Amino acid sequence: MISDDESRAFLHHAGSRLGLMRYFSLHLCVSAVMLFLIVGNSPAQLRGDHGWVWQNPLPQGNALYSIHFAPDKQIGFAVGDDRTILRTDDGGFSWQKQFSPLAVALSGVFVRDARSAVVVGSRGSILMTDNGGKDWRPVLVDSKDHLYGVTFAGANLQTGWAVGSYGRILKTMDGGRNWTTQNSRLTEHLIKVSAFDDRRVVIVGANGIALVSSDGGESWATSNPCGTSPLSAALYISAKEIVAAGFGGCISRSDDAGATWKQVNAFTPSDFLALSFSDSKRGALTDSSGCIWLTGDGGNTWLPFSVRTNPRLTGIYLADKYTGWAVGESGLIVRTDDGGYS
Repeated sequence: MISDDESRAFLHHAGSRLGLMRYFSLHLCVSAVMLFLIVGNSPAQLRGDHGWVWQNPLPQGNALYSIHFAPDKQIGFAVGDDRTILRTDDGGFSWQKQFSPLAVALSGVFVRDARSAVVVGSRGSILMTDNGGKDWRPVLVDSKDHLYGVTFAGANLQTGWAVGSYGRILKTMDGGRNWTTQNSRLTEHLIKVSAFDDRRVVIVGANGIALVSSDGGESWATSNPCGTSPLSAALYISAKEIVAAGFGGCISRSDDAGATWKQVNAFTPSDFLALSFSDSKRGALTDSSGCIWLTGDGGNTWLPFSVRTNPRLTGIYLADKYTGWAVGESGLIVRTDDGGYS
């Protein structure tokens, strides 16, 4: 089993490449994110009319890896290093730190509704809340592998998957209260998981591996949409369409539920770190050079729009065609109200 330090290093690795890759990507970005920070003890939480807005809750400075919101777009959670769980009930304009009973790095969060959310992290950690985050309770699972991604789908969002190191796949059918292991027949680290419904699910990870299931995870078909380049994200954007992204500027699309893939040239060598779509057409990517990449045609073409070179954004969530949030290093949280344009 890999250590907590190795897990943190693995989570940071997606944003750690330096040198020419950063500068090649930077000149493509056509406009800068306007992020403002109040010096001193005042909270750095400013509202803005357009573009991305700084929402970093001081004094929290731990790296954040994942952010997700309830359907009301008001209640959301962000998670990260050193047992960090942050909660907002006003769309991200103010954040409160919550107590995690487990002293581990937390890497994935999914908010099922205004009261229920699930968090995953190191050493097979799974936390649940049914009261909007007032209390978090550990869920016992038969695994000590580090977990990196979690998702829910299907009726009432009862069916879910969590994925992690050494090919670990866990599945729940009761909203996260009980989990069973599914056999991936792999030893690669699995990073992200996305589901269209309770039967169609895609998982991506190290060594460029992608797993797709059409029977709820009973069987998996494997492929390599980006060759051997690590994949950092994949999403179902319709019943048949999947978009995947990874290191080395790789973006790949499938129009047949993962049976075949076609790469999309974004003309950048930067590593893509996080991916989100608000619908089947509009999506956003973050990369290791600080760019926000936007698409309006289902991922067939992408354009870089915003610059934030440091800290890098390692998690992103779009709630609709206007509203989205992203998180990253040093506890950074930003929000957009115009679909990511700045």
